[in-house]
This record gives sequence, structure tokens and C-alpha cells, in this order.
Amino acid sequence: VHDLDKEPLSVVVSYLPLEYAPALTRSVLRRPLHEILWEKFAVVQKHSDHAIRVARADEFLAGVLHIGLTDPVLHVRSAVRLEDGRPIRWTHNYFREDRYQYTAEVIWQPPRGRTVRKRKGKDA
Repeated sequence: VHDLDKEPLSVVVSYLPLEYAPALTRSVLRRPLHEILWEKFAVVQKHSDHAIRVARADEFLAGVLHIGLTDPVLHVRSAVRLEDGRPIRWTHNYFREDRYQYTAEVIWQPPRGRTVRKRKGKDA
């Protein structure tokens, strides 16, 4: 559970191959998991895929996030892979919708085969 201003912000549920379990104690897990895997096992995570959607809090999430049952949460599901493409961990992040905002910047490119024409005037 991650806190912000002494209130729960999110809960992270991660799945890893069993071979890493003995080294992952509660006190060790206060640090980012990718750092722990690197330092303890020399595991280099190369890339991850993320899916973002709205979900509803079940009993577990409602209890740890201090929200109502079926309240909306932002659910970020990710799969992390090694350089050779093998998966190394799967993560579900659940954020309180009233305490978290997702913001993205999109850089637009001209359609293929098209060039950008400059407009004349102040807005050019």
C-alpha cells in the first residue's frame, strides 16, 4: 500500500516466479521491486506493457484503500519482460480515483506522405 499525506493512495499486487519469493520480505518490499530484483538477482527488466482502465473496488481494495465497496478505482495492469522477451513479473496497481490523476502528453505527427505547411500570420 502506498500512502500520500498519511492516507492510502494505491495498492500494488505483484506476481513473480517462485524462485524470488524467499528474498522478498515485507521490510525489503518498502523499496521499488525493480531495484530489489536488480540488486539481489541481477535481473535487468527491459520493457513493460501497461493497460489502464476503470475498475470497481472489491472487499480487499475497499478495506486497504479506505473506500466504499464498488467505488471506482484506476486499475493499471502491467507485464514486465526481460531483454529476451521472457516475462519476469506481472503487476496490478489500484489507485483511489479521488486521490490520483493520470495525465499524458501526445505528440502528433503529420500523416504519412504528407508535409507540414506553415500558415502565414501570427499563429504560424
